Formats: sequence, structure tokens, C-alpha cells
Amino acid sequence: MNDQASSAVLDRALELLSTHDLRDISVDHLSEASGVPSFDIIREFRSRERILEAVLNREAKLLVASLPPFENDLPALANALIRGCQTRLPLLRRLLSEASRDKRVAALIHETFIGPLQWLLESFFRDEKNTSRKREDVQLAARLFLNALVGSLIMREVFGGEVEARQLCDAFLHRASMNS
Repeated sequence: MNDQASSAVLDRALELLSTHDLRDISVDHLSEASGVPSFDIIREFRSRERILEAVLNREAKLLVASLPPFENDLPALANALIRGCQTRLPLLRRLLSEASRDKRVAALIHETFIGPLQWLLESFFRDEKNTSRKREDVQLAARLFLNALVGSLIMREVFGGEVEARQLCDAFLHRASMNS
């Protein structure tokens, strides 16, 4: 399958995943939506889970690539992550629902989407002025920040309003102080 056809499949899969449950998306449905023959989709991706994995990998790479240089500026990083995640909320909302029913989907989300974000945050915390931090402290800081980000996005979904970087940073710093 060429890059253009693969992109068409992933684009349509992203659209379908934003409005349908994974189990409701058939290869034939995806073929019709993308204009790529079913046989080619099956040969390239092998399963719906592999298509989901490819979509998540691409979305994680796009999110990370969209981040501006943040030069030790946690609020700037928080703003960029909030914007990036908010543009992906329809997909993330569906996937979280799917993950609650299927542990394989939950593991896939963690591996392909959350993992790269955690790595990015670990890099940020490692590159700050204090480079003598222990690896475990850096990993904990990254996990705590991701928890604050996810919690803020869930609060936005439940109660409405905007997620502000300052509130996210404050929630993270409060949680971090509880763990130190």
C-alpha cells in the first residue's frame, strides 16, 4: 500500500473512531470510507487493533511535533499539551470508553499515546536546571503531570469550561508536594 492510500485509511479511521466504537467499524466500512480496497487494508494492517495502533502512533507523533520549544517553561508546555489534547477529545473520549470495556485497547492507548507523552515529560523534567534528579523522581514527576492533565481534561468534559495551564500546573505542584 502506498503512503497516500495508507494516509487515507488512517484519516478515515480517525474520523470513524471519533464517532463509532471500534467493534462497530468493519474493514468493509473503512474501505468504503477511504476508497482503499478491503484486501489492501487487511494485507497492510491485519486487524482493527493494528489500525487503531497506527492511528494512535500518528496522533501521538503529531501532538509531540506540534509542541513549540518550551525551554524550562512548564506553563507553556501545559498550554501546548492542553491544546493538543483538546483537538483530539472526540477520539480520546471514544477510546477511553472503549478501553473501559477492552483491556487490550487500554494497553494500546497507554503504549502508543500515553507512553510518548510520558517520555516527553520525563525529558522536560530531566532537562530542567537540576539535572541531578534520580530517574525515579523524573518518572514520578512525569506521571503526576500526566495525571493532572488527564484529570483536568476530564473535569472540563464533565463540568465544561476551559482547562487553564496555570490550574494544571497548580494541580501538578500540589500533587507533587504531597508525594515528597
